[in-house]
Amino acid sequence: MEDVIKCPHCAEVIKQEATMCRFCQRGLSLTHFKKCGFCKEMVRIKATYCRFCSHDLSEPPPKHGPFNGAPVPRSPSGGPALKTEVALPLPQPQGELEMPKPRRLKRPEEE
Repeated sequence: MEDVIKCPHCAEVIKQEATMCRFCQRGLSLTHFKKCGFCKEMVRIKATYCRFCSHDLSEPPPKHGPFNGAPVPRSPSGGPALKTEVALPLPQPQGELEMPKPRRLKRPEEE
């Protein structure tokens, strides 16, 4: 039997010589693919944009810090990780919240 491996992305069985998974269409070979500097997914070497995150690959990736949409890292104490970051308090409800009284729903045969 041929040498087979599991795809690291989708765990399907593929040939060991495969450069791209036939099931999930992700790149496996560094000879034909490179990692996107933004999302770290494998894209073709000649690609001009990433098919996963749609970033232009001619632009350099950010040098430090999370990009837009990434969660802000927190310290173990729950506060901001850096002194320059500010943790905003959650808004407190005004007065007591009124819960609606439960109603018993009637079944069609009870009417």
